[in-house]
Amino acid sequence: MALYLSEGFTAIILKAKAIVTVCKTEKAPTILSSIRPPQPVYVITKSEELARRINILWGVIPIVIEGVKEDSYNVQLDKGLEKLTSMGYIKKGDIIVLGGGSYHLEQKDGVK
Repeated sequence: MALYLSEGFTAIILKAKAIVTVCKTEKAPTILSSIRPPQPVYVITKSEELARRINILWGVIPIVIEGVKEDSYNVQLDKGLEKLTSMGYIKKGDIIVLGGGSYHLEQKDGVK
């Protein structure tokens, strides 16, 4: 729980554009939603069912990635960031807080 709260408060302090997390359950989005960050919480998931369940949470926007068979955090994050960028939710230069794992954004085209 403390990890998810720290993600939310870090985003607030940094005035980040968004919080992005990769999830299999509604635990992280529920906790992040409960602190009401001013930033949107983009939840990357492979599950349509999870997306439907978390869609009612305050400030949470599910991003369903399709065609990803791997459970790898990095693979799912890559696909999710590509989708967020193509949808115009994030762009190069935006500060975003990543939740649920570690990843080096400098490696991504379109997001730094």
